[in-house]
Parts: sequence; C-alpha cells; structure tokens
Amino acid sequence: MAKRGEQSHACEQMLGFVTEAFKEASNLQKRIEQRRSELDKHKSQLLLRSLKERGIKIEKETSSAIKPSNIVKLNVGGTKIDVKRSTITRFSSKLKWMLSGRWDHIYKLDNEGRIFLDYDAGWFDPIINHLRELTMQDPTIPIRQPKASHGDQFGFRQLQKHLGLEKLFSSEGEVEAGVMKPWMQAVLAGTIVTTLEADGRDCEFRLLHRGSRDGFECSKVQSKSAGVVNSITIVRDTEGNVFGAFVDVGRSFHEQYIESSKAFLFHLSSRGSQDPKLYKVYPVKADQKHTAVRGVRACCAVLGAGPDLSISNACNANNESSCHLGTTYENYGSPHALTNGRVNFQVAELEVWQVKLELVGAEGVKDANRRVPTKSASLLSELTRRVKDIDSCVQELLGEGVRLQQEEENLIEDGRDLDDEMEYMEKMEEKHKAQEIIFFNVGGRKHYTTKQTLSLIKGSKLYMQYASGQVQVPETDLDDDGDIFLDINPYCFGKILSQLRLRRLYEDLPDKEQDEINIGIVVDPQYLESFDRMLNFYQVEQSDLACFRSSILPARERVTRLLQLLRPHMQEIPCRYASLLFRGSRDGFTRGQLQTKWNNTSNKLLLVKDSNNNIFGGFVDSKNNNASSSRAFLFSLELTADIHQDSLTVCRLIGAIPDGCAFNFNVGGCFAFGSRPDLFLSENCNQNQQSSCNLGQTFNAHNNPHLLTSGSLNFTVMEMEAWGLH
Repeated sequence: MAKRGEQSHACEQMLGFVTEAFKEASNLQKRIEQRRSELDKHKSQLLLRSLKERGIKIEKETSSAIKPSNIVKLNVGGTKIDVKRSTITRFSSKLKWMLSGRWDHIYKLDNEGRIFLDYDAGWFDPIINHLRELTMQDPTIPIRQPKASHGDQFGFRQLQKHLGLEKLFSSEGEVEAGVMKPWMQAVLAGTIVTTLEADGRDCEFRLLHRGSRDGFECSKVQSKSAGVVNSITIVRDTEGNVFGAFVDVGRSFHEQYIESSKAFLFHLSSRGSQDPKLYKVYPVKADQKHTAVRGVRACCAVLGAGPDLSISNACNANNESSCHLGTTYENYGSPHALTNGRVNFQVAELEVWQVKLELVGAEGVKDANRRVPTKSASLLSELTRRVKDIDSCVQELLGEGVRLQQEEENLIEDGRDLDDEMEYMEKMEEKHKAQEIIFFNVGGRKHYTTKQTLSLIKGSKLYMQYASGQVQVPETDLDDDGDIFLDINPYCFGKILSQLRLRRLYEDLPDKEQDEINIGIVVDPQYLESFDRMLNFYQVEQSDLACFRSSILPARERVTRLLQLLRPHMQEIPCRYASLLFRGSRDGFTRGQLQTKWNNTSNKLLLVKDSNNNIFGGFVDSKNNNASSSRAFLFSLELTADIHQDSLTVCRLIGAIPDGCAFNFNVGGCFAFGSRPDLFLSENCNQNQQSSCNLGQTFNAHNNPHLLTSGSLNFTVMEMEAWGLH
C-alpha cells in the first residue's frame, strides 16, 4: 500500500508539472507576442520617418500596415540594378541595414529616382547575383562561390567586407544547399527504427539548423538542439566526408554526461562519394552508456568520453574538431574512421535534424493484456492510455518549449540587429546626405560618382574641372540627359573611378586591417599606355589611386611627393605608386622577417625613422639578397610643412663597386648598404643603438659621413618600412 501511495504521489507531481509547464508556455507566448509587437512598432516608426523625409504622405489608418516597396531600384556607379528587397534582407549584414527601406531617405537619387550607390557595378553585381542564387537552393546542384573579373577581384572582396557579407562569401569551393540526401535519410531511418524498436511506417525528418544558413557558433547550434529527443547532428568536412551522431535523449549543455544506450555515431560518405554501401554505424559500448553524450557549452556537440567525436565552436573556421573513436563508442579497429584517417577536421557544413516516429510500446502492452484477467486488462489498458497521453503531452510541451524559447531568442537577436542598424546608419546618414552626384557620360557609357570620391585627388585637373565647384561645365559638354560628356576611353576613366572607390573602402578599414592588405593597380595590358596617358592628361598621380598607408609618412600627399622627388634619381625605373612589403612594428625588426618580405621584388625602397625623428632610407633594384647595383642610392628627407626639392638629399654611388656591396643581409645585422657599411641596421634595431651611419666608402657623403642621422654615428630605429615600387 505504501508503494502504491508513493506511485500515486508521483503521478500527482507529474500532473502538477504538466499544468505548470502549460502556464509557463502560455506566459512565454505572451512575452513573445509583446516583444514582436514592440519590435514591429519600432520598425514602422523608422519606416514612417523615412517616408516622411521623402515627402510621401501616409494616412493614419494605414500607417501600421505600411511596408517598403518590394523592389529596390538602384543606380550603382551608373549601372541600373533592380533587386527584390527580400533578396537583400534575407541575411544579416550592413547591406540589409542600408536597404531595409527604413533609411532610403538618406540616399541621393539619380534622375530616375533610383538610389545611388558609389560602388563599381563589377563588384556589386556578383554579390547581388549570389544572393539571388541563395534564394533558389537546390540540394542536387552546388552553389559555387561567385567571382568577379580579374581586374575587379580586389574591389569585389573589399566590398564584401564593407557590406558585412564576408562570412557569407568566406567558404572556398562549392557550397551545397544541404548535407542530408534522401538516401541518407533512408539508411539512417532503418537503423533508428531498429534501435528504438519503433514503427518505421511514419518516420519524419525535420531540419532544425543549418550552419551556412543559421551560423556555426555553438550557442546557435545548441539553441536548436537543446531538449530535442531523437536528434541527428550531421556534418560534411572540407575533405567531403559525411558523418555524425544520433542521440535519442534530449540534450542539455551543463558540462555533464547524459546517459544513453541507444545513441550511435555513423559514417555515410567518404570524400564526396554517394555510395550507401559505405554506411557504417558505431554504437555505444555496453559498459559506457553513462558517457554517451556530454553537454559542453563551448562546443557544438561532444559525443563520448574520449571525446570520440567533438565538433568545435565556429567549426567552419578552424581545425579544432576531432574524431577518436574507441572510448565510449565502438571503433572496430579504426579510431578515425569517420574522417578517413584524420584526427582533426574542419567543417564545411553542419546540420541538426529531428526524427519523429512512433514507438511500438503500445504493442507490448497488448501482448501483456492477453496474460491478465479481462477486468484487470481493461484497467491496465486505460492506465496505459493515460500514461501515453501524459507522455505525449510532456513531449509536446518539451518541443513547444524549445520552439518558443528559440522564437524569443530570435526576436531578441532581431532587436539587437535593429539597434546595430540604427547605430551604423545614423553614422552613415550625414555622410550620405552630404554626397553630390556627378553624372558622366564617357563615350556612351554612364559613369556616375560623387564629389566626395573625386576629392581624394584634389590636386588633379579632374577634380578641379568637375568637383571643385570653381569651373562651370559648358552646355556644349553636356549630353541630352544633362550628363557631362567625355569623349575619352571609357575603360581607362572607369579604372580611375574604380581605384578611387577602392581607396575609399580601404581607408574606412581600421589601421591594422589596412596593413594586412596589399592591393596593386590592375590594368588590362592592352590599355596600359592609354591609362598612363589619361593620368597625365588629368594630372592624377598613381600613388593617389593606390591602397597604401605609411606609418612613417602618414599623410598620403607626403608619400606622393616623396615618390615624385625620387623618380628622377631612378633612371627610368617605374615609380608611380608604392605597396607595403614590410613594417618593423608589424613584422618584427629582424633580418629574417625583412628578408622574407624583401625577396622577389625588384624595385624596393627602405624607409627608416630613428629616435631623433630623422627620416632616411635607400633604394635598390635587385631581387638578390646581396647585390651590386648601379642605380642604388641612399637619401635623407627633411620633413617640413611642404616637402620640396630641397627637402631631399640623395647620396649616390661613388664609382664602380664590387658585387654584393650595394646592399646585403650578411654582415651580422639586419641589413646594410655599402661595403663599410655606409648604412647599417642591426638585428632588433629598435631595441639597441648598434645601427650606424658612416657614409663615404660606397655612397657619397656630401662631406658629412653622418648626414642621414643629423651628425650621429649610431642610432636607434623607431620604425622601418620596405616599399615595393611599381
């Protein structure tokens, strides 16, 4: 009787739990509805403000239902592009914020009322086309990463970053719509039905999470898999192997093991093959079921105590996931069977699925009913039905709770995204409102840009004529649309605008990211002479088009002026613009680092700033580490408000010199010019005063052997840069 009383009390507790769970689910639903209402109201207010700024009147009774137009009409650098707003706003990004419809009022419009974006269409078009492709995913047809034409690659990559889309474009190779194929569902269903003794007639697979769509962060994966019974985690690694885990119990992520005797690991495919014969199952060892699953907060999934299978956080961006079967799960003599022999792997795609099926426990009860009296059987049948009802209710509540929790988390994330959108776009608002579009018709091709873009070359004739406001364009130079007509090569003019736009994107990056980028000016070889001729005609310096930053000469105009002054001393060697090869503060002040960066570039400039703020350096024109050079020279630069001819002192070679004496890496230091040496940079030259300047042996001293260092023999280096000259 006491035992029966305990059972009755347990049933009452279960019923109480179900009742409370229903209440909690109801309260959660109300919170979600309130949060969604507040978020929708906030978005509507922003949209109404934007419409009002654009002079569009909205009736009060329709204001709550107003939505932005479905199609966004753009003018991208002179090219017309129409795209559905839903295509742009499907993925969280700055592009989504920009064209959400809530900020259309900040943009300048072209003559047709299109939103103007001062980007190259050659960069923007592949991005939009890729977003369009992602709306038509077909599991049987791979989606390949988009590519721009050769000359547009740098801008294409930088625009991805600028628009916050780099993660969407980060994977290399093919991006398939999903891992789980129909034949994989069939073979897995067979194993699951057998393992769980379930009814296989109604086995349904439901996708809960896909990494490429929802993210590879462990928090996002866990939010979809927590509490889900009969779940499958399946991955495809970067080698094309497909494998994963089935777990019959609901997971939690509290650094504890979860017991299961029915969980199993599986291997489906090796290196892209689609052969069901390769399918193999690795069940839990009978004495290790207590360590089947582990809820590790810092991982997407951990199976076994080894762990036998571990899927790391951000598993698509690192090689920290691992496979080592044998501790908790059988390995049949092959601990790395899932990954084709490798311990560590990188994930290309990850999915979480739920398998819904009907257990056959009721059939077992029917068999038991035949062995008891009719009255007892009737009572047992009713009790079984009620237990099943309660169990079904608990399972339904569990699933509904997970769904509601995820819905609330999505709304919270949506709210954060809106806050980020407002912060970013409010910064952009003043910038975009200040833009003034300049409409060019170049040989019949529309090239539109802004005065702000042309202001990057303020010293040029191009800026003075069309962006300074000081010159009135004659009517005879306007086409029928009122655009400025230029009868010049459209490709070369477009390349000038492309480089200016690229430089603008480059300069928007933090200094650290700028230093990691080395972008040249890529011109189609057939147009090289035409491009140079156009630069000369419009008085545009190539160094003003380059994406380049010097920490020694941070003002770009000083870099341009230095190159102009050095050009006559280089004896017909190209010196139009510079690229950064090496920076001591970034790469280290050691010979090995400098030599690695220095190699394989013919024309190089070394620039040094010492602890007394002297700026000096040298030029060499050889790829060899130790070489003679008739063109090598040293120089000193005096920084004044305006760098002019007298600011530069050049120390040329004194007659013929032996091989290896112009410069070398083999004098027990970091670098040396001349045989004395005339200029010596010690190893770790920023930490000692062993570097020296003693001109006169190989390079002209101008009667002052310590000319470069203002009279000092020894000095300490504060910064050192190596530039490639092009």
